[in-house]
Amino acid sequence: MTAQLNDRVIADDAVGRPAITQSERRALAAVPVQEAADTYANGELGRGDTLLSPEVEARVTAAVVDDLVGMGGRQPHESIENINVNGDRVFVHPLAGHRTSPRGQSRRAL
Repeated sequence: MTAQLNDRVIADDAVGRPAITQSERRALAAVPVQEAADTYANGELGRGDTLLSPEVEARVTAAVVDDLVGMGGRQPHESIENINVNGDRVFVHPLAGHRTSPRGQSRRAL
């Protein structure tokens, strides 16, 4: 799934389409994740096992989507492409056309 999202970003860039937003990446990733959750639930029903509660299923699917789109459970601002931490130095990489101002000089300052 991650490879498919990356391929989409590369293809869009190659033809000059604007980059997809984080929301669009999440929506693309959520489709197969929900399909997998539905398949799991159908298997559980077929075996007569107990289903996950809707709340637990939502948390699990959200965590998987977060992992697929590189969020690790965090939601950055739409104008940020990537955040790198190297020791005590923090690098914020804005999407093309966006400007950011540093919020701190180190993880401790953030």
